[in-house]
Amino acid sequence: MSHTRAMRSIVIPQAFRIIIPPLTNELVLLCKDSSLVLFLGITLQQRELTKFGRDLAGEQGNTTPIIVAGICYLLITIPLSLLARRLEARQRRGRR
Repeated sequence: MSHTRAMRSIVIPQAFRIIIPPLTNELVLLCKDSSLVLFLGITLQQRELTKFGRDLAGEQGNTTPIIVAGICYLLITIPLSLLARRLEARQRRGRR
């Protein structure tokens, strides 16, 4: 078997099977941590979801924009967490 064929048939599929669940978990954590950017400091031109919600809440005088921003984070992170859990379970079954 040639080196290219071995890489394509054996090494790369194993590497993907091992690395996909941790990368998915890292993506979920990155989405969750993006809400902390507001407290770490951003420039006036940069806006993220929490800052946008707080600015709208200040303008409108109610908390609905902050709640909507929180729901958006939930809509992003819950499916990604489920995907990560499913990928990890599939990886565990593959090792047995």
